[in-house]
Amino acid sequence: IPANIHLAKVVEQVDARVHREKILHNHLEPIRSKYDFILLDCPPSLGLLSINAIYTADLILIPTSYGKYSLDGISDLFESIEDVKENQSFDYLILRNMFDARNKQTNDYIESQLDPFKDHVLKTIIRKTEAINQAQMLNEPVFTSFGKTHAAEDFKTLTQEVIKNGNSQR
Repeated sequence: IPANIHLAKVVEQVDARVHREKILHNHLEPIRSKYDFILLDCPPSLGLLSINAIYTADLILIPTSYGKYSLDGISDLFESIEDVKENQSFDYLILRNMFDARNKQTNDYIESQLDPFKDHVLKTIIRKTEAINQAQMLNEPVFTSFGKTHAAEDFKTLTQEVIKNGNSQR
């Protein structure tokens, strides 16, 4: 379920409701058994949509780019997840995104900061490529027009790894 601007309207409509953090969970529960996986794309904020997604998630995929602010966001996110999950244990995977091999010092720094989470860091790394930017501008999946690029290869590998990890959660 991709995130888009229309979700902001839904958030406005449910903002004042009781148990609003459980709305998504309650709507997905009746259809959950019909799908092997339900992936929810959330904006990079801790708003109502993200809180609903965290509440209902079995596995949380946390993308991080190769920058310090993204790392800072992870620790804030962990605090929020613990609050939403009411200190229950939760499963998560960290996806390294926007990797640029030319930035060796930055890459080494980020990798060292992720080392304490190494059991939760996916092997897949999404490389920074123009194909991803162009696919976003065209509002289509990278596989559609850029299927023979590094970007498509990275996302195919990510898909396989997420499915493997998701199946092991069951």
